[in-house]
Amino acid sequence: MRVVLDLPDWVDERNIRIFAGIELVAHKMHNEEVWKVKDERCNMCGLCCMKFREGRFHYFPVVDGCCIHLKPDGPDRNICDIALHRPFPCGGDPKDMIEKGTCVITYKEQSGK
Repeated sequence: MRVVLDLPDWVDERNIRIFAGIELVAHKMHNEEVWKVKDERCNMCGLCCMKFREGRFHYFPVVDGCCIHLKPDGPDRNICDIALHRPFPCGGDPKDMIEKGTCVITYKEQSGK
């Protein structure tokens, strides 16, 4: 799918994110010249929601390092049981895990102005 938009100039000073439902599809940070478009999708392993330390701030209670809203949905799949009602920061991809290679999500860079 190709989408062409004429956005106002002021958006260059902002981070821009595009979602398909609850999944982040593409983003361009205000200090970057390129768009990053998702190449490999989330496999729903849930590891990004199992990495919290007890007593550390999180939007929801954490039990054994895991957000209480992460629920099993098959043998190798987990889902967030509040889906669209998640806080905005929960809707991004786990950048730290992607950079370390512990997440299957990948992005391709695309120029765009």
